[in-house]
Amino acid sequence: MNITDLPSSVPIYNVIIFAVTAIISIALPIFAFQISRRHFLARWQTFFPGIADYLLVEYGTYMFATFIILLLPGMENIANNQTPLFVILLCVMRSAISEAGRFIILSRTHLTYPNLGTPMMFAAGVATTCSLLLVTGVYFQNLTVSMAINENGLHTLLENANEQQAAFLEMVEPLFTTPAAHYIATSLDLPLLFVVHAACSLVLFAVIAGRAPKKYIFFTAALRLLYELPKGFQFLGESQDSTNAAYSALSNIYVSLAVSALAAGCLAYLAWFATKTYMKESLAQLRNDTERAKAFPNFNTNPQK
Repeated sequence: MNITDLPSSVPIYNVIIFAVTAIISIALPIFAFQISRRHFLARWQTFFPGIADYLLVEYGTYMFATFIILLLPGMENIANNQTPLFVILLCVMRSAISEAGRFIILSRTHLTYPNLGTPMMFAAGVATTCSLLLVTGVYFQNLTVSMAINENGLHTLLENANEQQAAFLEMVEPLFTTPAAHYIATSLDLPLLFVVHAACSLVLFAVIAGRAPKKYIFFTAALRLLYELPKGFQFLGESQDSTNAAYSALSNIYVSLAVSALAAGCLAYLAWFATKTYMKESLAQLRNDTERAKAFPNFNTNPQK
């Protein structure tokens, strides 16, 4: 795109969305951590296996598996064409790898921390790492670059870029061309991310504890696939005509968000049902521990008040 086709400043509503989304991506991890500690009495140590799960499994293993698949004959052309079959393959692979890794790491964590707070803190670790790496950094960068453009002007910054003008223009172009609905969808998807990871962890924890049937592993992976598929298909098959491309993107974003929300809701219900049905002893123990913690005197208060 030519510089003459871009406005001189980033729309103010995009800047506001960047700021709000960046704040949400930091606030949600803090909220999830506090909920796990106070209401589920989780040990803070179980936060780190969640971090390891995302870095080693959901990101590392998935990227390695994708690299191996692209080495297969003809797969690179299929990937470049973004065929629906390839998108489905990637989503199936991500769901299978993620939930298999969650099951393995959570099983090891369960040996040391068998209480019901473990899956909640574990999920907080997974979702927090994903949120900070994929959302916080990107949106803070978008925010700072947008504020610099609006303060100094796009043309001035391009002149100062010297030989890096082409690279700088390529970096800032999405700030002007990407529909605001895409950024809004990202901020709305953040709570769903935490719900999905918490629900998947609770269901698998019920299986690991030896109480829920093993078929719940399949249910969890299938609903995780339903959550991932809309993201893969979100921009697939957009109209190449510039007049209709924005409307196609908007409709895909809203449909994707709706299906992802449905999947998150189904996972939340499955987690509630599995916990209520198969983890009754753990729930009773959690209630007793919570009441005992409340009954313990708080020495930080003034007894004379």
